[in-house]
Parts: sequence; structure tokens; C-alpha cells
Amino acid sequence: MMKSNNILLVFCLSIGLTACIEHTKAEKTKDTRTVGTKEEQQFIKEKTYKGLRIYVGKIPCVDCSGIEQRLVMKGDTIGVYRLTEVYKDATEDGDATIVSTGEWKFENPSKKSMIISQGHLGDSTRVATYICDGNKMIQTTLDGETVQPKYLYTLRKVKTK
Repeated sequence: MMKSNNILLVFCLSIGLTACIEHTKAEKTKDTRTVGTKEEQQFIKEKTYKGLRIYVGKIPCVDCSGIEQRLVMKGDTIGVYRLTEVYKDATEDGDATIVSTGEWKFENPSKKSMIISQGHLGDSTRVATYICDGNKMIQTTLDGETVQPKYLYTLRKVKTK
């Protein structure tokens, strides 16, 4: 029963992605792990926040061959983020890219649990939670349980400033 609940949660989160703010084509760069699109570079330059971290990973997808995620977080214990998700082979024309932005904060710093919220914290319809574990972030359910298998729902840090 718990496994089907986790699958249902991941499916619901995937459905929620279609209501995101920005749809764009990804630009090819030499190293997509550390260099983002022009729009991402502009996002990084906006507002001054202490700290910058970039995480990347690929999570499973029901209707495509996987979702490549790139999460750029600005701030120390609270801040803003930009999440670029490329749905591989999602349409007959190829990949589909969705970009969302919002705010994030550590929900429980002692457990290193954090929440990202599309738009503003507290008034978003799309919320995701993670456990920060060194150089990786592991997605959790809204109840704080690790989505299984956790290695499939892990983003790895590729850049820190």
C-alpha cells in the first residue's frame, strides 16, 4: 500500500508540473551540469542572496523516458529557486522543458529538511520537500518519508558559490 502511495505522489507531482510558469527550449551547452541557459544565468545575477547551489539529477517519468532536473537555489537558509525540468522524449517532437520559480526554506534545519514552493512560501499549489544530505538532496513525500527507491529521487550538487 505504501509503495502505491509513493507512486501516486510522484504521479501527482508530475501532473502538477504542467501548470508551471515558463515553457522553453533548452539550449545546448558544453557542460549542462555546470552551465545553464541564458535565462538561468540572468536568474543567478538577479537579487543578492548569500549562497548559490546547483543540483542536477534524473527522476523517473510515467509518460516519458525520464525527467532531467536542474535546481538552482539562491540563499542560505531561505531564498529563491529556479527548477528546469526536461521531460525526455515526452512529445512526438522530442523533449519538453518546463521551468518553474519560487521560494525555498529549511523547514527543519536540525533534520536538514527543506521545502520548495512554486511562487511564494505558504500560498503555492505546488510544493516539494527534500532532505539535504551533504552534496545531495533526496526527495521526500509531504509527510517527510523518503520516496523509494531513494537513489532514483536524488539530486546531486554540481556547483556551490
